[in-house]
Amino acid sequence: ATTAPGATTAPGATTAPGATTAPGATTAPATKVTVSGAITITGYSDNSGKGDGNKIDNYKIKKSDLTVKLTNNANETDVVTADVTDGASNTLSYTAEVTPNATYTVSVKEGDNTYPVTAGDSVNVSKNDTLNITAKRTYTLTSTVKVPAAVKAALEEANVKNLYVRFDRKKINNSSEAVDLVQVPTVTIPLTEFASAEEYALTVNNVPALNVDAATTDVYYKAYLSTSESTNAAPADYVTLGANQNTIGTTSTTPTALTTLSLQDLQFAKVTGSVKGTNITGNANTAITDTDITVVISNSTFEGVTVGDDVTSWFELPDGLSAKVKELKKGKAANDTATITISGTPTETKTATPLTATIPAGKIVAALSGPALTATASSTTITIE
Repeated sequence: ATTAPGATTAPGATTAPGATTAPGATTAPATKVTVSGAITITGYSDNSGKGDGNKIDNYKIKKSDLTVKLTNNANETDVVTADVTDGASNTLSYTAEVTPNATYTVSVKEGDNTYPVTAGDSVNVSKNDTLNITAKRTYTLTSTVKVPAAVKAALEEANVKNLYVRFDRKKINNSSEAVDLVQVPTVTIPLTEFASAEEYALTVNNVPALNVDAATTDVYYKAYLSTSESTNAAPADYVTLGANQNTIGTTSTTPTALTTLSLQDLQFAKVTGSVKGTNITGNANTAITDTDITVVISNSTFEGVTVGDDVTSWFELPDGLSAKVKELKKGKAANDTATITISGTPTETKTATPLTATIPAGKIVAALSGPALTATASSTTITIE
């Protein structure tokens, strides 16, 4: 049987099996149900046990910081923004009204950072119910990429179109050995970004926290500026200067938001060298007094050079003279000094000439794609009469 148009069903009555609803009639909307629970935030950065400046990120998450949304898998327009309530330092509460018996995916964000939901990422309830959510905090890495005009010209000459910033998360264990943990996705910067400026503001979101076991390890991010997407490379005669960040946190009595890890400036640095020391003098066919000079390289370090090595080939010395490494010293900011002793009996004369060292590229730690490094003395000369 059917219900006549305009007719109503008596209170308490039921519609007979097989009956249809009259044209124009409506079905009451489905009743919403409430889902609620705790939101626990994990993944805080904690370098608190590793010396001065390395502190725990003790920022208290506030309800105004988080956006918690539930999206209906069967209806993408059905997106519910939960009402979040303040709680403890890393735990809050939420309440949301959803359609019963529908499956929703849960997302948690703070600004531009999405927190991976590790528990409670999906909900399907038929009545008011509880769902506790756990999400892992993420951070933003920022830095300034500097490409001076001279470097840009070198890049253009090498037909470089893009620069790449590669982030590694590293761990230093008790033996001080650096070990890769996880790599943040590589960022591509078109060289055209530096057309009118020498700096580029870099921002990388959704970076995992620097979680460590403070008793045994220290963790930091290392950034590399490269002309290659997969390796560390630089224009000829330049090296990549990376930046690391191992200090994050706040000791303020009124904690403030800490979602950004500011790295040092990223840039290419030109490798340079110089020769310094006492003038070398003597007479042909007579042994000279052993004379020490120093070869200094900046923005790089010596590689495969040891005390006692014969480096005569680095110099244009008169026949009969030799050069050997006497001492190696590591300096600050990747500046190395090699003390080299010049000795022997010259068999030919040489007019006063500035002393120059040509260091093979293979003897320098650098992503050098260019030729050997030439280190020239500003005042040190060699004279054999």
